[in-house]
Amino acid sequence: MPQTDTSPLLFPQPRLRAALLAVVLASCIWLKSAVAESFLVGVSAPLTGDMAAYGRAVRNGFSMSDADFPKSGVKMVFEDNRYESKEALSAYRKLKDLQNVDLMFSWGESPLQSTAPIIERAGPATIAMSFDPSPGCGKKGIVMAVNHPRDLIEVVLKDLRQRGAKSFGFLVTDDPYFRAVYREFEAALLPGEAVQIVGTIAPGDLDLRALTLRASRGTFDAVGVYLLPGQVRAFYREAARINFNPESFGTDVFENRDEIAAAGNVMRGAIYPNLAIPSDFKKRYVESYKSEEEISFAYNAYIIGRWIHSAFGGGDFRTKLSREEVLARMQTHPFDGGVKVASSLCGSRHINFPIALKRVVEGGFEER
Repeated sequence: MPQTDTSPLLFPQPRLRAALLAVVLASCIWLKSAVAESFLVGVSAPLTGDMAAYGRAVRNGFSMSDADFPKSGVKMVFEDNRYESKEALSAYRKLKDLQNVDLMFSWGESPLQSTAPIIERAGPATIAMSFDPSPGCGKKGIVMAVNHPRDLIEVVLKDLRQRGAKSFGFLVTDDPYFRAVYREFEAALLPGEAVQIVGTIAPGDLDLRALTLRASRGTFDAVGVYLLPGQVRAFYREAARINFNPESFGTDVFENRDEIAAAGNVMRGAIYPNLAIPSDFKKRYVESYKSEEEISFAYNAYIIGRWIHSAFGGGDFRTKLSREEVLARMQTHPFDGGVKVASSLCGSRHINFPIALKRVVEGGFEER
């Protein structure tokens, strides 16, 4: 019978085995400690559903910032919130409890409303893209990723006043974003100016016939079209059908070529405020993604992504930073493109971007 090799090199004595095992374990621990940990950023955005175009733009913007800092060590992980409260809570828990992220970026008004209380109690430092500032008022752990809506209203009202408009009618989707922007419009009016909500409509409702007819019978100098994608085109189509051609203004929803093409000629000339987009970014973005769809939100994510890479890239984060330490870097580390952090009267903090007035033209939009 063949004999089994019991060489001490293959089967060392118990004490020797224990010593070898200790050396191996110590080596593994040393190797782990010698490798710098990544700074992990969790992104909650609508990657599917009716608002997926916004989520795609956000992901594209962050991807472009990653390309600018290929060796920074910052890592972005994405979860789909579908712009829904329930899904946003699920995305938050995955990013916080499973991924153990160092910083979170949350996109959307409804997602932030559902998660803001638990973020404030125990969450990571959070940058939140929401034009409704109320969930961030007085919060220590949340910084809004975009200007207070008052900045947008000032830009559009300046243009409307220069054209003599004093009376405004609004069509408003029942959504926290549009409610917040409408409140700021109402608060910014001067003596002699008046505003009225013509009617509200539920998200997903595409029957604009009654509201459009009601708006056409009003005596408004301009009509605010604060509606979701799909509803915007439905309003302008119905307006064309009844020969109603108002001076109109709206929101970033107007920055969608598909919506513009489907809306028809009545939408041309409509104005809206949004982030000013540098020409070099626009050129690079269109070359990369063959689209300008929701480019303002791509630029927003790009600038914030560049800030994260420059503030935290190259660091060794085996010891996690507290959210106070993360937020302190935001206050002291500069942003690109004239962007800065500012506070509102209610105590919300905002990453302020330069704002431009834009106008719908044939086939697209342009800055005025």
